Amino acid sequence: MIDANLFQNFKMFWPVVFIALALWLLFVWKERNTAAKKRFYLHSLISLITVVSLAMLALKPLSTGMVHTNVGVLLTDRFSQNRLDSLKKKIKGIKPVYYKKNLPISEVLDSLGSLFVLGNGVEPFDFWQFENRTVNYLGADVPDGIVELKYTKENVLGQNLEIKGSYRHAQASTRLVLQNAAGRGLDSVELEAKELQNFELATAVKAKGKFVFELVEKDSLGKIRSSEPVPFKAVSNAYLKILLVNAFPTFETKYLKNYLAEMGHEVVVRSQLTRNRYKFEYLNTNRIPVYRLGENELESFDLLVLDGNSLKSLSESSWEAIDKAVRTKGLGIFIEWESALFTRRSERLGLAFERDAVSKVTWNEFPNVALEKFPYRFVESNNSEVIHRSSGGPIVVYKRKERGRIGTSLLQSTYQLLLDGKTEVYRRYWTDIVDELSKKEELIAAWQRYENFPLKQHPFEFELRTRVKRPHVYTATGSAVALRQSIDMPSLWSGTAYPAHQGWNELRLDKALPEVLDYYVVDSLAWQPLRAHSLQKANRRYFAAATHEPQKTIVSTPIKPFWFFLLALMGLSYLWLYPKFFR
Repeated sequence: MIDANLFQNFKMFWPVVFIALALWLLFVWKERNTAAKKRFYLHSLISLITVVSLAMLALKPLSTGMVHTNVGVLLTDRFSQNRLDSLKKKIKGIKPVYYKKNLPISEVLDSLGSLFVLGNGVEPFDFWQFENRTVNYLGADVPDGIVELKYTKENVLGQNLEIKGSYRHAQASTRLVLQNAAGRGLDSVELEAKELQNFELATAVKAKGKFVFELVEKDSLGKIRSSEPVPFKAVSNAYLKILLVNAFPTFETKYLKNYLAEMGHEVVVRSQLTRNRYKFEYLNTNRIPVYRLGENELESFDLLVLDGNSLKSLSESSWEAIDKAVRTKGLGIFIEWESALFTRRSERLGLAFERDAVSKVTWNEFPNVALEKFPYRFVESNNSEVIHRSSGGPIVVYKRKERGRIGTSLLQSTYQLLLDGKTEVYRRYWTDIVDELSKKEELIAAWQRYENFPLKQHPFEFELRTRVKRPHVYTATGSAVALRQSIDMPSLWSGTAYPAHQGWNELRLDKALPEVLDYYVVDSLAWQPLRAHSLQKANRRYFAAATHEPQKTIVSTPIKPFWFFLLALMGLSYLWLYPKFFR
């Protein structure tokens, strides 16, 4: 079968073939009486070439090839002109398209078979326009400056503001200074001339409220090169009621009760003197002795701290009451372990240990501080969770037990940290334990945000977990924000707000409830390297699953008739001139 795509005038194919064949046979018949056979065959071949060339002039043959379908290149912020020029040379007829945020471009994309993206990329709120399309994200060069930043935007009073980040292509002797609103330096770090280096800054926050710190970059002469806002909110600490039970007074309990009292917690200490005789201490609370560890007595406490001897001497009825308070009321328990307990299996705790003969470790958070521990290690299981971890494995672990938690530590004599002047290490160690194990208050709402530095009139996405069946979220001006409920988790809602002004904004769950999400809106010029790098990463993740190879199609183009005309002219000239010159 002859393909119709081979000739432009395919309908004339058979008539032209018959005519060409008749002409050639006529010429062969005319040359039949030629004396020299070689000349006969030569003339027959030339005549055949001439007739075929004339037939090709009539049929107009086509050449087929693979070519790119309509290809476009989307130009976003910071696109490279050199990359654009390279694409234009590689793909002829590529169509440049300029990207504009939050404007529909579906009509333009529908006319393109494939698309390249140059520059920082497409804003996440516009990703929906590129679904099921052939896209190759080429990106842009990573900007110089702070490209990674991590810090807690809200914390309880007494906890430090800690900032961790990465700086790309810093100049030698560049300093990053964390300043307060008055311009006073709180912490600083000097950078080196490296490709990429990490940095850490921290400061204590001594008052509750909303603050805007400044992360200032200065050169070697102290001249300010840039200044970026760091919003932070300090909230009041939730004071707990803690019961410490000891078989006898210890230094560990002495320093622990003082620290807990300094943090504002209500502390009751019960130390056993003799059988059925106890010594009580009360810090920040009323004098109410706790002689028995019954369900009613434990109901008002958030955390119970037991030493090893007290755990061993607990009666079955007392342990059943404690276990019930843990399971049903959410009471937290911390066991101050002792060496004698490692040799026996404690069914009450539900944790297993192995001897490792290591008496000192370094905590990952403070690698320069050596901590004394028992020569044992935890046998990790699926239902155990880690609070503190060292290079050799977990050092503080707990297990969930329905609503409550039970935990313990491999460290011993942690009060020695205070005596050695390691106050910050001691505070951090016990603060995390108390926070993790204490009774959890059932919150009305918990907010989750995804944008560190939102912009004015740009989408600000958030999630809300709440026990309210039909929640309503309002902005500070009273405007309602539409919510979407999760199909799988009815208590999970999501929404998008559009902040109306720079500075502090808020979202409130119902007008009568105190549950508020405070967030700070920055200027569009703030944190440009960080936002550019984040946008590039978001585009790489989203377009990673897209088809990267540009689509191609088969295209037929006419072969230039000049070559057929030239062959036909040469053949006719030879056949016409030969008899006249060589008769």
